[in-house]
Amino acid sequence: MPLHSSPLYTQFHDQESMKRYAFSSYLPNDIQRSIFQTAAKSDGRVAITLSLVSRQVRSWVEQYMYARVVIPHSRSARCFLQLVKSKPKGSFDPLIKYLAIGKEVSLNLAKFILAECSRRVLHFTCFSHNNYTTNPLPGYIRSPNLRSLLMIFSRDDNHEAFHKVPYELLPQTQSMLTHLAIVIDYNHSTWPALLSALTGFMDPHLDAYKDSLSAFQRLTHFAISCQRLKASIAILRVAPNLRYFAVLEMEDLESDERIDLISFARQRRHRALVFIRGLGNPDAWRVNDEFAHVTYNFWERVEQLVEGGFIADTGEMW
Repeated sequence: MPLHSSPLYTQFHDQESMKRYAFSSYLPNDIQRSIFQTAAKSDGRVAITLSLVSRQVRSWVEQYMYARVVIPHSRSARCFLQLVKSKPKGSFDPLIKYLAIGKEVSLNLAKFILAECSRRVLHFTCFSHNNYTTNPLPGYIRSPNLRSLLMIFSRDDNHEAFHKVPYELLPQTQSMLTHLAIVIDYNHSTWPALLSALTGFMDPHLDAYKDSLSAFQRLTHFAISCQRLKASIAILRVAPNLRYFAVLEMEDLESDERIDLISFARQRRHRALVFIRGLGNPDAWRVNDEFAHVTYNFWERVEQLVEGGFIADTGEMW
């Protein structure tokens, strides 16, 4: 349907605006498509709004409407699943590239969403849940091309497994990743995957540890809350392609603790390390409509700081 026949055309009350809109409606289709798709790529909400312009525009932007899906709670999960079930099976598989599932989404709903919609997911974010410690959600992702993972874990009074590592991944999942970020506000035991990889690094002849070591080979970006820095610093040894290592500071980090951590980082003499204020707390990562952009912008910010020679986003240089 031509743009000038859309109902939205009649909503212009300002004569000058109507003239401009009428002019755009006579642009060649390929130019119109390029304009609308460029706008839609910037934000899924923009794509959804543009889809209301006309059927023609909807056909141009539909692929971007669900490129980034953020599901903060069970109600939104059920609504999304109703939408999925209303379409032919597999309709959403080629569309969803970024998926975030909030803490309030039940494990069963989360698993069902991943079973239905995760075959092409490149970027995944999940929040802690009481059941996630024994059933890490990334293990249910069906995409063979997962590249970026953000996992967020918060202390829970009912949590009975503080000693366990909640972000232990299957080797086949870990080995796909180029970007891994872990936000956690409690301490726990040694990270088994990292310990095994380090053992394999120290003695390459031990075949039993080769899979663990190979699981870190593709990693280029890593981030973790500051209290786990010293326990995870060995990742610099087992991940040969790691270029960016963000240390996420807690909001209540004491100045003496911060000085100690930065001194520890300087002693490593690895300029991939950079400290980021305020992002070490789970509460700093709120699931909302802007969440997908927050995670994208986070890695871009880390890259700029490292490449600029900064050891912290407060201006300290190496």
